Amino acid sequence: MPPGHADSLQGAGCRPRPRERLWTLVKGGKRVDAELPFHGEHGVEVQFLHEDVMAYGHAFAMRAQALAEAEHHRQRLTREGWTLPETRAPARMNEVLFLLSFKHMGRGHFKTKTRVDGWNHPA
Repeated sequence: MPPGHADSLQGAGCRPRPRERLWTLVKGGKRVDAELPFHGEHGVEVQFLHEDVMAYGHAFAMRAQALAEAEHHRQRLTREGWTLPETRAPARMNEVLFLLSFKHMGRGHFKTKTRVDGWNHPA
């Protein structure tokens, strides 16, 4: 086969490019993400994904230009009612983190007292 033929690339599969997520906004159960995929010497691209499907992308020579474009769209979407997603740890995780924030007392056991909310917390 001649050099450069597709068969000469055998085993050299495509690998996903590293991506940097800039922000995520949500509204009415929908999600929009802004990401910068890495293009090396070819510049930088900003991509906007709606529900994980690319809706818009634009390539720039400089990273600062791509960041400015992403910020422009973030501000526009925020004016239209899009917000940052609400993230909370599950209720049990909050309890575990609360308990771990205190040092052990006595022989490795927690001294507890029941508070008004019904949960046992370290004294």
